[in-house]
Amino acid sequence: MNGRYGVAMNTYGHIIPGASRLSRIVALSKEAKRRLSWFDFYTSHDHNARLTCRHFGLSPDVFYRWKRRFNPRDLSTLEDDRVTRTPHHVRQPETEADLVARVKAWREARPRWGKKKLWKLVAGEGYMTSISTVGRILGRLRALGRLIDDCLLVAQVDGEGRAVIEQLVKAPQLADVKLIAAVSADVDLADLESVLWGIFTRFDPARDVVFTEATLNGSWPVYRGRMGIDATFKRGYPDPVEMDPAIVKRVDERWHLYWTA
Repeated sequence: MNGRYGVAMNTYGHIIPGASRLSRIVALSKEAKRRLSWFDFYTSHDHNARLTCRHFGLSPDVFYRWKRRFNPRDLSTLEDDRVTRTPHHVRQPETEADLVARVKAWREARPRWGKKKLWKLVAGEGYMTSISTVGRILGRLRALGRLIDDCLLVAQVDGEGRAVIEQLVKAPQLADVKLIAAVSADVDLADLESVLWGIFTRFDPARDVVFTEATLNGSWPVYRGRMGIDATFKRGYPDPVEMDPAIVKRVDERWHLYWTA
């Protein structure tokens, strides 16, 4: 507009009062909000620490420890910093290597046996240990990826694998295996990514899953035993996408150049 009303209007600062502090507001966890309620009660009751402790069922040590940490201008001080509570020196397991090896060997030979049965086996071999120690050994082996439980068997077949799966789930030699899958010949069994891709992209749960035993309880199906998955390439599926070997070779040769800064 021109004339007396043609003045440009520029707004500086924040329109909402106190908006400059909004960016500093932190989202508190449930535990931090609970601690904040302690100090709200403490402030509104004449800073009576004993009353606050009795009201919330706190010990004085806990209350005063958080009171020393609490900064009203920084509510993130009410968050539990788990890093500071981690011991500097963690006790290392002192279990004999021979015992660990025997527990591992027995578990892989008897994958469905628990720590109590495994303890009886190693105790019978003369090892002085306890059931809880055997359980801790199994836990550490799993965490380190050194314990292989026979939970999945993958079979590579030519053609459709429905008949193969139906035979495998009923084979008594595979009683300790929990899950059996049949994949096509183009799946690389030595490559875990290829195995997972081959299983989970080529089966229909309503059609390609079978069990050792399937019965009806009224109108409800009841499944028992091992589960089998026919994840083979079936008639009507689109052809798998295969990369040109020349392109694969070129990408492999130039791979280190794609991620340079």
